[in-house]
This record gives sequence, structure tokens and C-alpha cells, in this order.
Amino acid sequence: MTGLLLLLTFTGPPTQAESVPLIYCADLFHPHDDPDDHFDLATVFALEEFDLRAIILDQGAQQLARPGSTPIRQLCALTGRQAPWAIGLDEKLTSPEDTGASRPAEFQAGVELLLQVLREADEPVTIVQVGSLRDLAAAYNRDPALLRSKVGRLYVNSGNAAGAQFEYNAQLDLLAYRRIIESDLPIIWCPCFGGDQVWSGGQHSAWWRFRQGDLFGRLSPRLLSYFAYALMRLPLSIDPIKAVDEPGLPPLAADDWRTQVWAQERSMWSTASLLDAAGRPHSSIEFTPADWTFDETGAVTLTPPEGSSRRVLTVVDEGAYAREMQAAVETLLSRLGR
Repeated sequence: MTGLLLLLTFTGPPTQAESVPLIYCADLFHPHDDPDDHFDLATVFALEEFDLRAIILDQGAQQLARPGSTPIRQLCALTGRQAPWAIGLDEKLTSPEDTGASRPAEFQAGVELLLQVLREADEPVTIVQVGSLRDLAAAYNRDPALLRSKVGRLYVNSGNAAGAQFEYNAQLDLLAYRRIIESDLPIIWCPCFGGDQVWSGGQHSAWWRFRQGDLFGRLSPRLLSYFAYALMRLPLSIDPIKAVDEPGLPPLAADDWRTQVWAQERSMWSTASLLDAAGRPHSSIEFTPADWTFDETGAVTLTPPEGSSRRVLTVVDEGAYAREMQAAVETLLSRLGR
């Protein structure tokens, strides 16, 4: 296998609760673009139902400068769980059929690891996508029959269900987004937004937010240090593993960490997909049959399902949705690292 790949990092024995083979694809960086990815990653590690087979780190060239492996290594050290990871392709696809094979060898490991996990799997694998769909689309173009036979569920956390063009994840690689959203894979679409005003939520919007301090007051010192390390953008010269193993380090105990960061609100988009993938239903959401059309601007329009096996996130109780998502995250993360 070529490229940058770490197969075993701080490995620990799997728990008996693990039952859902998972590939997690994320635009996770340190320092971050948006630290919601650090909250999502911690949620992945906290969900004991997941047998975490691989983490694919999006946008490989940026990974070299701002390694998303940093928070992965921290959570592996904190939990003892296994997390194979690899960085993905460095540039956007040049066509919907692009396999990415012409890219430099150092950026091939993400696609190769994804394909390897699927080939070795003896049961359907769940994929949760956060960020661009570049590596997933390239993998599909290299071996579509493999993905059709081995992907049991594909959660696509991208796009706007109201037909609006702009959504950050989709625009990261619009051709890859189109390739997957129009594919014959078993897609469960979790649109980041659901209205013309992107911050307005909507019936099919996965977006919710919370005040960070409401969560941080419930966390173990080690997990709190994991978030402090990320949110304060601490340099890698401060050892990330030592930071979670020795949570009293001065940079992590600084007063400005508590005064500046705890009061901030954090927007989230992927919680519902992770909970559903783990088999944890919540009364405020359903995943209803749906189909969609796509145009060249990146706009997706929902259409009647007409026998489609695809599904879309549907918020059936908007008043309860954010409360349920926050309660679930608080419960999960309050147990991590104790």
C-alpha cells in the first residue's frame, strides 16, 4: 500500500458491544477549520457499537501541514481503542469518473485503505462521510461493484435539501459530490441545511448548536484537555499525548480557556447520522424514503421516492431536535476517558 497510512495506533482490545463495522471519512485537521469535527470524532469513539475499521482524512495536502491524525492519536491514547487511518487525495476530481489514480503516491493511502477494508469485510460496512466525497468517489470509480456489494449504509453529511447551491462540504469537491449523490449506493442523506437561509434549519436540516460550557462541565479532565488542545490551537511542540495524559499542563489550565471558549456556541451537523448508524433512534428524527435530482450548480432537489431505497433525514419535532442531540452527546462524552 502506498501513501501515508497508520494501521495500528494505541490499539486496544475490541469491546463486546462493537457490532457496526464503520469507515469514517472526515475533513479533520489540527489546527482546525471548524472544531465540530473534534466533537464528532469524540462521539465516534464514545459509541461502543462501532467497530472502527478506518478513518479517511480528507484533503491530503492539507493533512501534511495540519495533521488530523493528532486528535485521532489523542483519542486512541485516551480510550485504548483501535483507529487505522490514512490521508486522502490532494486535489479535486477532474471529472465525475476520475479515479484519482494519477495523483501522487503519498496521497493514495486513503482510497486504498477504504477499498482494502471493504475487500476484507465479511459483512456490510457502514460509511459516515463528513467533509468532501473525494476519496469515496475515487474508490467507487475504481471498483463500483465492490462498493455496491459491501457498503451497507452510506451517510452523506453534505448539501442543502432546499435546492440552494451553497454548502461547504459539497463545494469542497462538487464533481465527487455529484458522483456519489447520483450513484446507486445505499445513501442516507443528512443535508447540512434545509432552507434558502442556510442557518435557519428546516425539516431536512441536520444542523443544531449548543453552548460549549454546557458540555464541558460534564467531561473528564483528560477529555476536557483534548478539547482545550484543539480549541486553543496549541502547537504540536506541546506533545498532544502528554496533554491528555497530564491534563494539568499550564496551557490547558489557562484562565482564558474557560472565559473565552466555554461561552461560545458550537454548530453541529453530523450527530444524527452517527446516532442512527450506531442504532440509537431518537423521537425527534426519522429517516424517510426519498429520491432527488441534481443540477450542475450543485443544487439537489428532493423528489417523491417512487420505490427508491434512499432515505433522507427528516426532523419531525424541531423543538425537541437540538435538545435530544445535545443530551445524547453529553451522555456519551461524559463517560469518555473516565
